Amino acid sequence: MPAEVNRPKKAGGRGRGRRTERTPIVASTGVCAAQLALHGDGTHLVSRDMAIETMRQTGLDMMTKYKETSEGGLAVNVTVC
Repeated sequence: MPAEVNRPKKAGGRGRGRRTERTPIVASTGVCAAQLALHGDGTHLVSRDMAIETMRQTGLDMMTKYKETSEGGLAVNVTVC
């Protein structure tokens, strides 16, 4: 008999395996981010105000239908309910 294949368990029709696979990756990313933050001397190349202004400009450049998930993207093209 072949060894059991490690497949995600189903819960209400949805796979749970991905969450358990992502958890170590997310934890590792958090540790790396903390190490980078603690390694620095506290100076920043990009100011908070510059980052916020850049995000504001990006938001203004985006098409409205992509700003609200109910108006564009998967919400329009895929109906699950």
